[in-house]
Amino acid sequence: MKRSSVGYATALAVVALVLSAPFDFQERAARAASPGKNGRLAFVRSLDIWTVNPDGSNPLQLTASPGLDRSPRWSPDGTRVAFASSRNGGSKLFVMNADGSGQQQLTFTSARDRTSAWSADGTQIVFDKEFSAIYVINADGSGGERKLADGLLPGTSPYDDKVAFSASAVGLITLRLDGSSRFQVTRGDADWSANWSPGGTELVFTRPVTDMDRDIFRVHANGLGLVQMTNTPSRVEVGPVWSPDGLKVAFLGCSLPLGGSDCGIYIMNRDGTGETQVPNVTGSFAEANLDWQPLPPFPQSAAPVTLTVGRVPRGTGVVTSAPEGLECPSVCSAEFDRGSSVRLETRPTGGLAFLGWTGACSGRSASCTVTMDGDKRVNASFGHDTFKLVVSIRGPGRVVSSPRRIACVSRCTASFNRGTRVVLRAQPGKGATLAGWGGACNGSRTCTVLMNANHLVKARFRR
Repeated sequence: MKRSSVGYATALAVVALVLSAPFDFQERAARAASPGKNGRLAFVRSLDIWTVNPDGSNPLQLTASPGLDRSPRWSPDGTRVAFASSRNGGSKLFVMNADGSGQQQLTFTSARDRTSAWSADGTQIVFDKEFSAIYVINADGSGGERKLADGLLPGTSPYDDKVAFSASAVGLITLRLDGSSRFQVTRGDADWSANWSPGGTELVFTRPVTDMDRDIFRVHANGLGLVQMTNTPSRVEVGPVWSPDGLKVAFLGCSLPLGGSDCGIYIMNRDGTGETQVPNVTGSFAEANLDWQPLPPFPQSAAPVTLTVGRVPRGTGVVTSAPEGLECPSVCSAEFDRGSSVRLETRPTGGLAFLGWTGACSGRSASCTVTMDGDKRVNASFGHDTFKLVVSIRGPGRVVSSPRRIACVSRCTASFNRGTRVVLRAQPGKGATLAGWGGACNGSRTCTVLMNANHLVKARFRR
């Protein structure tokens, strides 16, 4: 994974360079959007807000103001759009209906209001001022503004009233709208434009990888499982947003060097594969001017559920998950999308072995898949893997072992760790001889058994 230490100011300078410019649009007859929960893409074209179907059809202009309209964000029910506009001087927060009607100004202070996001219930809007502080306001403009934290470029979770934002020289931070539960997700000092998955368990965001290049990354909301999703050195990739069904991620791409009009909207699978460009939509973008409309029925995703791995003592083994989120014993509990399948993998350490699962998993296979139809708990046991060695004796004599576990004259059993080589020696009684071995040994000499399974050894003595 490529990475460089690029300053926060440099990252924001790149954002400022990616300015809105005319689009090369070939108008086509409107076609119905594909069936499903994913609606239209909202974006900026020639300083105004537009929407378009994900296949590039039926572009629709929503605003036509004398200033710059930017940063559209769909409401949770897909019926309204929040955006920033400089139509009345400065940059203020506005809302409008999905068709562009009913445009209403919400903020009136002298400070510049920019990127916004809606609370999960659609009653509040989170936005940043001057690219430096996060504020909250009621969606109808009532009640005034309330400062939440220092930071910029907020994105809100569909559950738990959480907001993710960029904090200077720190990384991505999550915080509840009441100001509690502050958590640092990443430590990239210029990570920005975080967008929550519909299930509320993952984030996609933009990270600098060279002085000018920007790529899209994905991470679990608990900070584990960082994945680089794009890697196109000649292109700046910004403003990733999840599709409402959680299967796709859209983003804005501009070819380097910046300043031209060779930019577009791209869509890829959640794992970074299958990238395609939305046809007939090209131009330049700024400040993550892209969002994907949710369509009914609602809710589109149920609240996340928790998978917990029982305590794994350090030094015995590690349990990890796919999708990312668990790395026990460091992180043994994580939220996952309801209805998803989580694959758990074990890795013994310290020369020990995996002994088996209990709880929502069973058996001794090194991996296990859990269907997350509710909160689940799994226990993984690590330790010395042992097998039984049974020695059965007939006739006058005894058998002893090395290591010293067996010394008997009739029948005895002992346990040995996996991989142990057990040497059995026959000690005939007075006037007797070893007639031969049976079971896991043969012949009439010393018997050696490799303990990779349970074994039975027979010894027969005669006079």
